[in-house]
Amino acid sequence: PPHVPPSFQEDSSFSCGCRLYYARNPTDIAPVEWAPCAFSNLPSLSGTTCKQMVVNFPGLASGNPIFGVSFDALDSLPRYGVRRVYELGSERRGTMDLAVDENGAIASAVATTGNNATTCVLGGYANLPVFRGDEVGVSLSDENHPTPYHVAAYTQTPSELALRYEDKVSWALDVDVQRDHTLLVELAPTITTFAVPGPGTSGKFMISPSGSPQPYNGGSPVVGPDAIFFNRFGAGRTTAIFRWVAPGPQEPWRVEPDPGTKAASSFATDGKEMVWLENGFGDASAPSDLSIPFTHRYLVTAKYGEKGAPVDPRQLTRDPGVYATDYAVYCGHAARLLEADKPDGTRYQALFLVRLTDGRNWTLESTGFEPPTQRWSWLGAVALTCDEIMVGVVGPTILPAPSASTIVRVRLDSLGPGRPAE
Repeated sequence: PPHVPPSFQEDSSFSCGCRLYYARNPTDIAPVEWAPCAFSNLPSLSGTTCKQMVVNFPGLASGNPIFGVSFDALDSLPRYGVRRVYELGSERRGTMDLAVDENGAIASAVATTGNNATTCVLGGYANLPVFRGDEVGVSLSDENHPTPYHVAAYTQTPSELALRYEDKVSWALDVDVQRDHTLLVELAPTITTFAVPGPGTSGKFMISPSGSPQPYNGGSPVVGPDAIFFNRFGAGRTTAIFRWVAPGPQEPWRVEPDPGTKAASSFATDGKEMVWLENGFGDASAPSDLSIPFTHRYLVTAKYGEKGAPVDPRQLTRDPGVYATDYAVYCGHAARLLEADKPDGTRYQALFLVRLTDGRNWTLESTGFEPPTQRWSWLGAVALTCDEIMVGVVGPTILPAPSASTIVRVRLDSLGPGRPAE
């Protein structure tokens, strides 16, 4: 395929029509480049030190060629993951997942041929690249496989592509990778979750059986140094946080007896500190309609104890978000994308950043993505280093064609004084 460098190694063990290619020498791929933001004069970024990823790779798809950013918060040298999307003609799109060092050098890369939305799909939680260190987690699903809806999970390093799991399911497969090379596998729509031990071992650990833990399903995994956490969702506004420590079983970590009245959500950790949201209705009675979101959300932080035990938890500040979404945490800060309501009822989208020492916070509001104000909007997941915040952005009226999306990085020390904890 034109988007795959000649030096990549081909693997067709999954399907002749769905081939994987991986970089034996990642330095064959040009480093990621950055340039000053083209929209740093917009209100929420005015006066900040902002850079955007240069989108100049041959064959990139129009629309959203850069799909989100993910982050390995447990690594001593922070790395981020980027998914590139390529036009291959005849409505086919190829993808390439990259693990990138902070200086832009490529640490690992894997690509697939891509057919369409349902065949030869490169997966991953929230459609983001999945990796730990220089090991990339890869999931494939292909409705045209000899076994329909066959799925497979691989891990890839510069020296090896290893098939780790195969199954026939009715929907899809997501993967994550732990630092000890354990592969986390989740099958949908049954939400059956396994932990597949590292190379040289056999068998698998059941984290949660089909549909478990009732009444909660789905949600994203959060990998800690010695435990895996799951932000689970139930009916309407109900949420809960579960923990798994090998060999299991999965257990409640923050599960309220009446989750329609108050509930915990949005857990994140960098292995040193942890954060989560406590959600409720303040002094008001909880409405019986579970589709009505919580009105009060507070961010809580604690030190990460053995097997994820919270040490000295404390409430930081009020979170303005209407809904629960995933936080990122690293090096003394936490951040997430959220939607919030202004006093006049107008809903807006923003990037919300909190300093963990004192709850001081910053809200970087987008200009809105609905006509007639459509200019630009935050996109995908959030990543943090000790000095910067990184996030995807989509802005068809301000980014040069054919790109409508890229990734930006903003220096934390350029954001101004922020607001005190509320």
